[in-house]
Amino acid sequence: MESISDGASVITEDDDRISNLPDDIIHHILSFLDLKYAVQTSALSLKWKHLWTLMPQLNLNSDTFDSLHRFGKFAAHALSNRNSLTEVSTLTLKFRGSLTRPFVTDIVNYAYLRNLKQLTLWHNGTAHELPQCLFVSRTLKHVTLVNPFAMCRSCTPNSAWDFPALETLNLTCIRLGDGSEKNLNLFYKCVNLKDVTLHQCSMKGLEVFNVCAPHLSSFTITEASVLPKVLNMVTPQLETLTASASVAICSEGLAASSNFLRLCLEGFNALEKVNISMSNSRLRKERHVPSLLELFRTLRTVKFLILDVDVIESLSSCLDQLSGEPCPFDNLKCLKINTTPTQLKQRDCIPTIPTQVRKYFLENSPNATFIMDLPQVPQKRSRQQVDSDPVTKVAKLEAENKLPQTTAEETRMQEAKTQWQDQLTAQQKARIPMQSQVNGQQTENIRMKYQQLIAKRKEKFQKLVQLNEYQMKKIRMQDEVIAQQKAKIQTHDQIIAQYKTMYRAKIKRRDRLVAKQKETYEAKMQTQDQVIAKLKARLAAESLQYEKLTSQIIKCKMAELKAQVESGNPDYEVIRLVGRDVESAMDLMPQSLRARAETEFSFQYEMLKCRLLTRVDASQWERIETGLGNIRLSERFSSSHSHSQSHVHAAELPAAPRVSPANMTAFSRVTSAGTWGVQKTE
Repeated sequence: MESISDGASVITEDDDRISNLPDDIIHHILSFLDLKYAVQTSALSLKWKHLWTLMPQLNLNSDTFDSLHRFGKFAAHALSNRNSLTEVSTLTLKFRGSLTRPFVTDIVNYAYLRNLKQLTLWHNGTAHELPQCLFVSRTLKHVTLVNPFAMCRSCTPNSAWDFPALETLNLTCIRLGDGSEKNLNLFYKCVNLKDVTLHQCSMKGLEVFNVCAPHLSSFTITEASVLPKVLNMVTPQLETLTASASVAICSEGLAASSNFLRLCLEGFNALEKVNISMSNSRLRKERHVPSLLELFRTLRTVKFLILDVDVIESLSSCLDQLSGEPCPFDNLKCLKINTTPTQLKQRDCIPTIPTQVRKYFLENSPNATFIMDLPQVPQKRSRQQVDSDPVTKVAKLEAENKLPQTTAEETRMQEAKTQWQDQLTAQQKARIPMQSQVNGQQTENIRMKYQQLIAKRKEKFQKLVQLNEYQMKKIRMQDEVIAQQKAKIQTHDQIIAQYKTMYRAKIKRRDRLVAKQKETYEAKMQTQDQVIAKLKARLAAESLQYEKLTSQIIKCKMAELKAQVESGNPDYEVIRLVGRDVESAMDLMPQSLRARAETEFSFQYEMLKCRLLTRVDASQWERIETGLGNIRLSERFSSSHSHSQSHVHAAELPAAPRVSPANMTAFSRVTSAGTWGVQKTE
């Protein structure tokens, strides 16, 4: 830093010890500051200008800003100017609002992309919708969620959290679950979780809260506002358990099961240390004794047990019930009773442990250590007690014995000091004439310098006056040029207005022409539509005539064919002429109608064959089919049908002939045979 002098002291760069510290230590010091104040240190010197951009810890607090909008704007600006290659190991974000705000997502995503390891969020939102990037982070190991506003307690979702690398989780004033589910398992996907702390949390509406973590070694639940009916813990490696056995505030509306902790433990082979306390000392002592005894039976394998004095008092209130209860602890090594100064102030005397209570805990562990931890309370002593203190009396006697000797020494020192001051005064009086001469010379020098400075300033003032006159002339010329340009602009505006009127008139004439052309085009379209409608009607009538003519021809030819078959001795020349007539009639039809006519003829032929199958033998049927060319008609029908389906519109395809169910059954029997053999039909 630059040297700063105020007449009393001078600070040089050698005295700036903070700037000479290593950058890691300076970053550690700045990590205790809000990022807003850390950025302000860039104004101290050139060295401090970029120090804040290399901080691995970010501490953002919206309380230092007037509004959340300004806070989000500052955060975006600060993060954009930060060194992008520096990792963000720790992020602490405090704000008033919901986690769904855009600036929260931007800040957390920025830290996630730079290998975030520790995250602390303080907010007053009503729901925990954490940014999705946190659930895929491979570096995030420590998460702390705090809601300092108890009235708007935020809640976690019912789905399990999936933090792949999370090791430590701290939740304060958080509601676990939203009340829609009775059974919640929030941590089973956090496979690396080792430490969980739940402080002042609420589990309202939960019947079972599951804690499933294979590597969990420490679990803490204190001062809960509402407890679940059962706290189910599947933690085989749990070593330390700290719990408040009762809720912080007892509510009459809650069930008794929601006011006291009930554990369900599975595989607690590694549990060694347990700390049990009572959050609410105003509860009825004897009310929770059965629940306490049940809790102690659950924790029977513990080795180090720490109890609150309120727990001891609760057990002491029901000694009759405790006398018949066997000791549940077989491996107990140490029993410690904690007391606080507040608890001592609420009591008139130091609490004692009844013999029955001590026997209940230590009966099966006679070698266990018993510790009663009493805090040291300082007491004030009266003036009489201080005077009667032997040390005080000895100090007084020594002072009285040394008083005369001390007075003689002080007198001699005062005389020597007076002589030295007289000599110093004489020297200063001798220096006064010399100092007056020096002051006169300095005054003359100052007067000469002042006159020279005034002369220089007069010259500068004259130059400035000349410069101002030149600038005024230049301004006048510019004003004239601007006036000319304004006149030109006015003329241009007039010309543009004229062109606008002309262009508008042209547009109007063009619109009229377009309207007339549109009317004529619409009239032409109407006439064309009428002509097309007439043509369609004519085509429909012709197609109907074709269909009627075709059906009459087919009926006549089928009658001739029927007569020949019923005679028993058909004339094959007549049959050949029938087939040729039908084929020549179909050649004159359009392609769309011919396919339908062929289908109808083939179908009627098959029906005729089914009815008159026994009138002639199989060889005669073969000759009849040879004369009709039935196979060639079927192949042509199949090819023409496929061609018509690929090129003809669906609306123009001929409709299939209507067949009765009896005829369709007979036709299926014949065609399923696969040959032209003889088959009787009923």
